[in-house]
Amino acid sequence: MSDATPPAIRRPRVVLFRSTPIALDSRAKKWALSLARLGWDVVVLNPVPTGSAQPGEAWIGPVRVVTVEVGREHRNHLNHKRRSRRAVRFRIFTRLTSAEANALITGWRETSSSKQSRVERRLPVPLARACVRWRRLRARVTWERVQWLRRRARAQQRLNARVDRGWVTWTRWIAGKTWFVTVEGRLPEVRDLTDAFGPLLLELAPDVLHAHHPLVLPVAVEVRDSMAKLGRRPGLLYDSREFFAGLPEGVVTDKRAHHALLRVEAGAIASVDDVVTVSPPIAEALRSRYSLKRQPAVVLNLPVGRALVPGDGRLREWIGVGPDDPLIIYSGGMSVARGLESLMVAMTHLPDVHLALVTVPFPHWMTHGLLELAGTAASRIHPLPPVSQEDLLGVLSGADIGVHPMPGGSPNHDMALPNKLFEYLHAGLTLCVSDARLLSGFVRDHALGSVFRAGDPVDLARAITEAFAHRAVSQPSPESLVREFSWQAQEPLIAGIYERWSGAVDLEERGRALAEPFPNLDVVLSDAVDDARASERAATSVWS
Repeated sequence: MSDATPPAIRRPRVVLFRSTPIALDSRAKKWALSLARLGWDVVVLNPVPTGSAQPGEAWIGPVRVVTVEVGREHRNHLNHKRRSRRAVRFRIFTRLTSAEANALITGWRETSSSKQSRVERRLPVPLARACVRWRRLRARVTWERVQWLRRRARAQQRLNARVDRGWVTWTRWIAGKTWFVTVEGRLPEVRDLTDAFGPLLLELAPDVLHAHHPLVLPVAVEVRDSMAKLGRRPGLLYDSREFFAGLPEGVVTDKRAHHALLRVEAGAIASVDDVVTVSPPIAEALRSRYSLKRQPAVVLNLPVGRALVPGDGRLREWIGVGPDDPLIIYSGGMSVARGLESLMVAMTHLPDVHLALVTVPFPHWMTHGLLELAGTAASRIHPLPPVSQEDLLGVLSGADIGVHPMPGGSPNHDMALPNKLFEYLHAGLTLCVSDARLLSGFVRDHALGSVFRAGDPVDLARAITEAFAHRAVSQPSPESLVREFSWQAQEPLIAGIYERWSGAVDLEERGRALAEPFPNLDVVLSDAVDDARASERAATSVWS
């Protein structure tokens, strides 16, 4: 008998990547950990600006995180071209160079002096007088030329100012147009990401490429096609988290860049193998807009189900309010499209209520202006920095009401089920949300709180008061609803999406793996790869 150790079964590899760092991207981390639980060898690419890479290796539980430095060569080249183009000046004609003109002015100043030179004082009087007359004649001629140069300089300044004003006018006018937009001319970071990710993706040789943003779709398609030419074609999955074509105007700050982004998405989405998105209406909109052969799968942006400790008092301790003080919370991004202005004004109609703002990024330039809107109520508004995913639900649970003032009216907002909605649900909060179509429908259908008219601070104050009354007579979110809308409940769906690339699966082993507690979402840096952990991961394959 042979004592040789049987070769380890190679687990299929998936590489997840997007255009921004992974640290605050909870959805990408949850995808990665679920795939690792399903037996995949998971690698996540973490893009950072050149020169800012952290030493050592990063891990999210069993998932390896590879830091990739992304340069700005294409962006810098485009910026240089723009600056060079706008620095061009239309020169007024003259045969004199700048150096010659300066020398002429200096010479005029010298020759126009009324003082006799030392040589002239030694000459006979008639000759000295002739020299003076000659010097004065030269000075007069030079003076005329100097005056002409000065008029030319003033004319040049006026012309330059008109050129500058013309560029400003052109920039303002063309900003609202999408004529002649090219991806290279508006989104050079696509090529920067391709240069950074491409070689590493080819080296990793994944079985599946999992792209999380349109900006990385071109490199995903390019790598997929390159590997196909070598006889090993990987799968390509695109996770579309937004309906980019339906973003509200307040979010689209650069219309031309946004148009280029839509062109990137349109040019690549038809060639991917699977599309995943975050709500059924967005799935239908993507299929209709891009004529997709199959309806995109829907994987909701849900939090990980955790055992919640009731009455977590950290939040109230941080902001200095008592256990019986009414406290509402807004958790999420801070931008002009979030409807926070209405929330600030509504606070003036709620004299006893405190508001905690847990926002990203922190601090934010909007905070001062928002607090000014609140007037005297600003003393009851408490901005806080973001907390880790592991601590978030515990912190949220310290409030009474979770507010989501996202305005409706745009296709993307009306079709969205934001992850903050479900985080409030998991934290046991009563909800107060805007009348954005899908968001308000979910709250009404499950009797989770109140709804207000977006943009109406008075109605928002009414809805918050109603939510407090609702909380006084109703129980927290039912446990069955929390389980239904948890990330773990979607893992069988994720397994089904990836089944086409995974091959045969030991269902019993997979069931045991999914029954284990979900790993921590924190990114952990280490100086060396933990060989013991890597060996343990390799031994837990569920593939037969």
